[in-house]
Amino acid sequence: MIGSEAALRLCEHFGGTSLYVPHRMHDGHPIVAALGLDAATLLSSHFTGDFITLPNISRRREIHNRRREVLRLAAENPNRTAKSIALATGYTERHVHNIIGESGGDPRQLKLFDDN
Repeated sequence: MIGSEAALRLCEHFGGTSLYVPHRMHDGHPIVAALGLDAATLLSSHFTGDFITLPNISRRREIHNRRREVLRLAAENPNRTAKSIALATGYTERHVHNIIGESGGDPRQLKLFDDN
């Protein structure tokens, strides 16, 4: 109801917590500071007096960015070792192999079985 952009801002500010939504919003309220008065008022009109549990998206973004970095490093230099990628990204070698495998793996690697 407040839109995805406002919902993301709400999660960025309060993610990982249960947030009480009061009946009246004022300029100094933390929800108003995060969303602006219009979106905060709209949120309040639907969830007055409720606690809403917000996901912690910062951790998800961090994981997504690290996974993307693994794939970027592997694509940049096909001869780069999983060990060096693991050291650069903070993942284990095994997890680097899993990420690359989930993305389709190394195109130079032959398949053992047909996909039929």
